[in-house]
Amino acid sequence: FIAHFKPTHVFFVKYEFWTNYISEAKKSGAKVFSVSALFRKGHRFFKWYGGQFRETLRKMDYFFVQNESSLQLLKSIEIENALLCGDTRFDRVIENRKNVQPDEKIQQFLQGKKAFVVGSSWPEDEALLEKLILKESKSIPVIIAPHDISENHLQQIEKRFGNLISRYSSWNGDAGKSILLIDSIGKLANAYSFGRIAYVGGGFSGSLHNILEPAVFGLPVIFGPKHKRFPEAQTFMDVGVGFSVDTEEKLASSWEFILEEEKALSLKTENLVKESTGATEKIIDFLKPR
Repeated sequence: FIAHFKPTHVFFVKYEFWTNYISEAKKSGAKVFSVSALFRKGHRFFKWYGGQFRETLRKMDYFFVQNESSLQLLKSIEIENALLCGDTRFDRVIENRKNVQPDEKIQQFLQGKKAFVVGSSWPEDEALLEKLILKESKSIPVIIAPHDISENHLQQIEKRFGNLISRYSSWNGDAGKSILLIDSIGKLANAYSFGRIAYVGGGFSGSLHNILEPAVFGLPVIFGPKHKRFPEAQTFMDVGVGFSVDTEEKLASSWEFILEEEKALSLKTENLVKESTGATEKIIDFLKPR
């Protein structure tokens, strides 16, 4: 791959440290960078047996890290070629917001209302949300965009919600439906623009999906309990616009709190995203020829 494309600059993102690619890129004379790098104390780089893995890190020309703790962990193994920049995904979702496309079907379905948007959900998420959605969809319409849009999974979701739900592809204007099931890829980012509250899936498996996508539209975000690998989730919780739930009771209490404080939370969420942007500009500025 390196021999064929002959790159001069090679970028790895977040957790990606591919030893063979990094070694070959360096042999070819390319400069190698890590963008939005994120480290935790439990990573093998910082263990007593991590010598070989640390050597991979030392081949990098520069690290652009997401947070202060990552910077300090690199310093603890005598790696100083690093700059605290933040997470480039914040810049990406700002761009996504600018490029939102109108969706006439969702607009018609909502009839001017804002929705509870369930994004990238898994069966564990849907099981937790079932009672809440059945209760609240009478007053707040719901959009569900599951991670897996296989026919089997779509049918599972339809079974949970019965005659309240309609698939996006087959909805024909029936006013009796209060839940819209997105059964195609690529509509979730736009769907968030129609939301007032979001639930983002993956938090029961440790693979939390992108909570920045709804947050850029000012949506407070609810998610499952396993978010250790995603520092933005803890940041959202610290600021008070992210809510980790693992029971129906916690979900219900978080829901009630969000509804009571909705305007303030929406403003705080938007401000958090805006204040966290700028990583891309810092990296580009650093890489510009002097």
